[in-house]
Amino acid sequence: MIRLLSTEIRGFKAIGHGVIEMPCKLSHFKESGVDITGIYGQNGSGKTCVIEVMRLLRTLWTGARVDDEKMGNFVRTGDERMEVRAELQYWDGVNDYTLFYEVVMKRVEKEGEEGRTRNGVTIEKESLRVKEEGKKYARKETLVACDVSNGFKSDTAVQNARVRRKLKEYFHDELDLKLSSCAQNVVSYIFCTELREALQQVDEEKAKFVRALHQYAMEKLMIVGRSEAGLIACNFAQPLNIYLPGKGSGQLRLPLSGSEVIPVFAYGFAQAAIDSINLLLPVLIRDCTLSLRHLGEEINRENEKCVRCQLMVRHGAFEGPLAYESEGIKRLISILHLLIGVYNHEGVTVAVDELDSGIYEYLLGEILQTLKQGAKGQLIFTAHNLRPLEMLDAYSVLFTTNNPEERFTRFASSRVKTTTNMRNMYMRVIQLGGENLDVETSIHSSEIARGFRRAAQYDAK
Repeated sequence: MIRLLSTEIRGFKAIGHGVIEMPCKLSHFKESGVDITGIYGQNGSGKTCVIEVMRLLRTLWTGARVDDEKMGNFVRTGDERMEVRAELQYWDGVNDYTLFYEVVMKRVEKEGEEGRTRNGVTIEKESLRVKEEGKKYARKETLVACDVSNGFKSDTAVQNARVRRKLKEYFHDELDLKLSSCAQNVVSYIFCTELREALQQVDEEKAKFVRALHQYAMEKLMIVGRSEAGLIACNFAQPLNIYLPGKGSGQLRLPLSGSEVIPVFAYGFAQAAIDSINLLLPVLIRDCTLSLRHLGEEINRENEKCVRCQLMVRHGAFEGPLAYESEGIKRLISILHLLIGVYNHEGVTVAVDELDSGIYEYLLGEILQTLKQGAKGQLIFTAHNLRPLEMLDAYSVLFTTNNPEERFTRFASSRVKTTTNMRNMYMRVIQLGGENLDVETSIHSSEIARGFRRAAQYDAK
């Protein structure tokens, strides 16, 4: 089982430097077992950056290709590099380990369309280290470390001599080409398919940690970002995020406008998730259930057997297409199966951007209260709605600050009593300052009114 302990970010969009420590790394976790992290702050202060970093880590650990144009534009203005570190707990059934992952990406100019240059990135450094817990003099051991800042010669790029020697033998002295290929495609040096499989052959003991982190990212680390909300807002597609124990996780995008043809296997996954969702959805929204109407079977252009289907929703005796429901209902449906996974399964990590988007304030609070009392997995979310501040403990909430070099902070637990309304406390700090938090805003209603008047005067000209 793997659980994320902390993430450290440098040079990423609005974040000069920031550390996000999950509750499972804090002493309170041993008492409560609650591993929920809510991130709050002003617009543009770096909340969404945390979810984007989580998505980047998942991309690297699965061995997928990084969107280098996107990441090139995410490197903070004035910086040449972004750096991300992650600390994770790994239990192999016998021993407890701490994994330390680090990646450094450098912004570079690449050739774009019509001969124009564009921003991109290259992975300059990447490493994975491990420390066995419970040993008196345990040290961090380097499993794999690559540094291509001075070129792709494996003699200097792969820093672990024993691993380097075995990999060179395995690839018949073509390791340099493999590293160059990873850099060109912006793929992890450690988790790309070829090097991951090679490490499995040459060093099973080290490979088990790489394999475990890869499997965690593939099956139990799930990210829900802004693009999913955009699909719903445009009534283009219904994202259905799925976690099925033992079968994996993923996202199906089912059509909202009319019927659509999907492969038989996808229909099976969707139906299994919907059956699970329907055990909880009527509790959250009275008498509401979801169905995937089967409209017949077809053969697609690839000669695959497919099912034509349409998403329907039922309220009591009324049934109609999901397309005509509110954004809030669609949003809740899109993430509900992941929340079921977080509640019931250890090792599951779900990160959701703007969890509160379109969801009734009271309902959101009750969902988080239930997760707080019994969730076995890990939930990380950003939000603007302050209702969760009344439901969560102080150590479960991070706030963004006005200092880009220390972007995240918490209320001191000693200052938040069981009778303290953290929502009121946060609003007071924003308005008056205090609590050693640099979160107060310089925005005042008089300045907003002045801005409205100046804009009108400009338009009149």
